Amino acid sequence: MSPRPFADLARDLYIHGGGLLRGHAELAAAELTDWSAALKADVLRLAIGAVVVVIGLLTLTAAGVLGLVAAGLEPWAAAATAAAVILVGGGAMMWSGMAALRRLGPPLPLTATSIADSVRTLKEGVS
Repeated sequence: MSPRPFADLARDLYIHGGGLLRGHAELAAAELTDWSAALKADVLRLAIGAVVVVIGLLTLTAAGVLGLVAAGLEPWAAAATAAAVILVGGGAMMWSGMAALRRLGPPLPLTATSIADSVRTLKEGVS
């Protein structure tokens, strides 16, 4: 197979390049929309978990104060138990949110693959 003249390659690039770029832009926009929606949900879960942990810490603080005031009476034990449950629940939510963020991966994997394929095709056409 003989190499194609540069003028033919340039004309083909001009004719097909715009559509190729538009296709990549549309793919990138679709991927970013999906990725950002997942990111928003995971960050929201992480933020809610953080708030729950703060509430647990406040409750634990109240348990400590009640323990000191009551000097061993039952109210502090109830408050400490509630705080422990809240802390475990909030910690589990935060752990879940962090795990989901790690699984999310980088944005635009399909666009990156598509662009790499297009570059490889263009290089093969030039050589």
